[in-house]
Amino acid sequence: MRQILVVFCLFTCLLVPNSVAGSSNQENWEVDLENGYISTKPIFVGDQVIVRTSGFWTGEDRPHVYSFDVQSGIENWRFSNPNSTNHDMSPLLHISAGQGECGTWSDMILVAWTDGRVTALNPDDGGLIWSSKTEV
Repeated sequence: MRQILVVFCLFTCLLVPNSVAGSSNQENWEVDLENGYISTKPIFVGDQVIVRTSGFWTGEDRPHVYSFDVQSGIENWRFSNPNSTNHDMSPLLHISAGQGECGTWSDMILVAWTDGRVTALNPDDGGLIWSSKTEV
């Protein structure tokens, strides 16, 4: 019985690399983010990927939040906080639509900025749902 189990484990291990080797991590598209670099982990909402950029130490570039079509890389929308400083690195957070004791809410992307502002964006079009200023 033990020999059969060992043979089964070896056989299974031999199959795993073949199935992994068959998968592709091929790059389908790339985008030049002229005003900075991606500073946090991308999030996926439906058929879009949403990324956050930070600016550089010099210049007037400001951080942005971008939405791109996952398949084509075409930009869906972008949002910028003109008062934010460079090097925004707070992660993006997707909140699914729902309801609770406090009421109902729609899908939103929460973004915290270095100027102390927190914004909620509509993931479909990047429109501002609400914004609140906090102490920095």
